[in-house]
Amino acid sequence: MNLTGCHNGFFPINIRDIKVTHQVQGPSASWDLMKRISPAIPTLVRVRKHMERQIHTLRHGSFNTDPAKTKDIERLEGVYRTSEIHVQQDGRRARAKADHVEDVVSLGAAHLFSRKTMQRWWEHRNFARSRL
Repeated sequence: MNLTGCHNGFFPINIRDIKVTHQVQGPSASWDLMKRISPAIPTLVRVRKHMERQIHTLRHGSFNTDPAKTKDIERLEGVYRTSEIHVQQDGRRARAKADHVEDVVSLGAAHLFSRKTMQRWWEHRNFARSRL
């Protein structure tokens, strides 16, 4: 397929990826949407293959065999354990401003009661009901 018009602008495309893997479905499916998604399909395929190589869990890939679910889960757990991304380390500081994460649960709970959100909610729902 050549979307650029240049003599060296051709790139291979797998019809299976367009028709099956990344197909457009639902009420918003249209040729225009398909036209917008198609150029991204090779990138999506490369990202998927990269993730499979990094994590080594879903070795099912394009082979016609059943994946070993328990073995895949054990391998994924091993990757998490060795990377220690879930372990809290005291004294660690975020370097960039983008790395700072707000405690949205505490902020949300404080917002509910400090701005009288719950009180307003109750006042608008606590009224006399008519009897049939």
